[in-house]
Amino acid sequence: MSSSTAPAYGHAPLARPSVHEAERVGRIGVWVYIGWLTTSVIEGPLRGGLAAIGLANIIYLRDLALVISVALAFALPVLRGTRHAPGLVLMAWLIAVHLCIGLLMNSPLTLFDRLFGVKIFMPMLFTVAIFPAVERHFGLLVKAMAVFFVISAAGVLLNDALGEMPWEGITYDTAFGQVETTKKWWMDGGLRRLSGFARASFDAAMILGLAGALLMALARAWWLRLLIAALGCWAILLTTSKGMVLAYMVAALWLVPANRSLTSLQSGRVLVIALLLIACLVPSLFMIITVPEFPVDIPPLLSSLWDRFSWMWPSAYALLPDGFGALTGAGLGGIGMPLGLIPVPNTADSIFVYYYISFGLLGILYVAYPVLAILGRKADNDPRSFVWAGLLVVAYGYGLSANMVEQSFFTSVFGLLYGKAFAARRR
Repeated sequence: MSSSTAPAYGHAPLARPSVHEAERVGRIGVWVYIGWLTTSVIEGPLRGGLAAIGLANIIYLRDLALVISVALAFALPVLRGTRHAPGLVLMAWLIAVHLCIGLLMNSPLTLFDRLFGVKIFMPMLFTVAIFPAVERHFGLLVKAMAVFFVISAAGVLLNDALGEMPWEGITYDTAFGQVETTKKWWMDGGLRRLSGFARASFDAAMILGLAGALLMALARAWWLRLLIAALGCWAILLTTSKGMVLAYMVAALWLVPANRSLTSLQSGRVLVIALLLIACLVPSLFMIITVPEFPVDIPPLLSSLWDRFSWMWPSAYALLPDGFGALTGAGLGGIGMPLGLIPVPNTADSIFVYYYISFGLLGILYVAYPVLAILGRKADNDPRSFVWAGLLVVAYGYGLSANMVEQSFFTSVFGLLYGKAFAARRR
């Protein structure tokens, strides 16, 4: 009987990609990610310019680009006869499971609302898919974050000097209703919340906080770390994002004097775990206890925080379905932006609340997983551990009182943390 190298059934798979081809594809993926992040950094003038020429809706092509990229991440291994990344498969499978849980719930949310919930987590899937390429081309991401930090800080300072940006106040129609190019709003007392070049003040604060923490973790000179800390704090203060001011200051107090020793990393690990516990326990407490709605003597500076205590977090817990809802959650789309399409809006204003209402008890594990996987014992030999720990400090510090999950810049960076966590567990 003659031997043959041909497969017994069907056609032979395409040739496996060469090292150079894989490197080229990975580099393209990183550049796509940087370009996509850029649209968030300058979203205000970008939307304003597109609206001025009648092409405002073209910005949603960036969402289509993510969907296509994730689809390619699943299709290419099939065509090449290679294995899928286990972390990517696991995350996609879990998203599908929680989507099905949501669809089985007795809820006024439609299939479109639930799929909108999937769309919110698409940046996370994308960055998990390209994480190996990001690790290989980490310098590209660092340079991009440095540019984003400078642009965002300059935008907020310019906004403070001008009072109002030229593109503010422009509205246009979309499939989701009328949309503003930039969110114009004020604190109690009339203080403007400045957004700079971003679409909203909290977007600008998020970009400054994450990019600044990454740069402080990598800068070798203490004076450069101090400069990044001071400039970031100043610009974030102008956005009036109180939660990010505190989170960024905590990160700076650790990262600026840190000498990059094992002792410094261990102190950062303790700091991250403490912030994680606070971010989970404080909202849990106020979801189940009742506090008066607005005491007469409450300072205006604390009014938004008290609103979370008295209304936001208790009403979020009320969104859980009867029966096993406290265990399973309300499913994808069960809280946040998808609820804006029905008469029961709730923005969560907490990373823990958002995850718990969406995913139930598993949401607690999902929030904690990056810490458990990245900052374990093996982290001692990882020179970038300070970067991941710094990003986690900002994520959990700001996540105590803000919903960052629906901010695509944050969700994509949190996806990188999951990508690192999956890689760490595999090793």
